[in-house]
Amino acid sequence: MLGPDAAPHGVIVGSDGAAWVAEGGQNAVARVDPATRAVKLFPLPKDRRNANLNTATFDRREMLWFTGQNGVCGRLDPKSTMTVFDAPRGAGPHGIATTPDGEVFFASLAGNYLGQIDLVTGAATVLEHLQRFNRSSGSLSFRG
Repeated sequence: MLGPDAAPHGVIVGSDGAAWVAEGGQNAVARVDPATRAVKLFPLPKDRRNANLNTATFDRREMLWFTGQNGVCGRLDPKSTMTVFDAPRGAGPHGIATTPDGEVFFASLAGNYLGQIDLVTGAATVLEHLQRFNRSSGSLSFRG
């Protein structure tokens, strides 16, 4: 269904009911239509080969954010473009999630840090001094 070179990793469901897959084998994000099961691939730029895609999340604007363990984070606007950014400390980005208040964070498995993505610029900030996590609001606070 995804293709002969498929190596799917993370899967999420979009607001449209479609499955969205971090598809490392084809170095792409895949959308699986819920009605027809047709697959549409959104390939990473050719200069970002072997990103080793892992996980994805949607922000409140329906932008899909993803991680690749070979040192990338990226943003896909399903209606137009994909942009890929270098992770601040190279290899390692793995899990990514959107908090209830709309912020996007990722964990760097190999880099041993938590990163926060600026939703406008795509720049990632390394957060090193986690002070507390508020479970009810989903917010994180850090000390300088």
